[in-house]
Amino acid sequence: MFCRFCGQELDDDSEFCPKCGRKQKETITDRFEETVHDFTKQIQPKIEEAGISPKFSFRWALYTVLKRKYSDFSGRACRSEYWWYILFVNLLYIGMSIVGGVFTVLTGMIGAYLMLALFIIALVGLLVPSIAVTVRRMHDLNVSGWWLILFLVLSLIPLINTLLVIGYIICFCLKGTTGTNKYGQDPLAAENQSLTSAHQ
Repeated sequence: MFCRFCGQELDDDSEFCPKCGRKQKETITDRFEETVHDFTKQIQPKIEEAGISPKFSFRWALYTVLKRKYSDFSGRACRSEYWWYILFVNLLYIGMSIVGGVFTVLTGMIGAYLMLALFIIALVGLLVPSIAVTVRRMHDLNVSGWWLILFLVLSLIPLINTLLVIGYIICFCLKGTTGTNKYGQDPLAAENQSLTSAHQ
């Protein structure tokens, strides 16, 4: 038996590779984490070439939203944390739709049901962090996260929902309140302090 990632020879009952440390028997969660890891590995050099600070990069945002603050509804989220995460979610759903379409054409209804199940798993898995990061982004603008419920209710009304989406995009592109507000410390200042202390 050989490692799926680095080719190192392994014992038949090995769970982890001694060379690269990667898990050999994968679950859906492992596959999802591997996809995120591979995607961030591909996009990170382009981000760094563009001169974007790594502390507010794509990888940093995904780590913050999906691991550090998965179900954290308190505190604040800066624009980069929110929009990098939204980019990831949209790319994931677009990718799944394309793969699902191709898979359905090749395998018929079985493929369609399988892709629908995977889509639902992704939707459920990303529901909590999506709501949490949205609430934290609202906190950064010094607005209560409870307004999200009103927004969701009003978005069900035709025509009003279009205006709400435009207003939502404009508001969420605005810089958060500078300094500490009633929801916590400025996330930009807090992240800079944590990185400075980590390097000392």
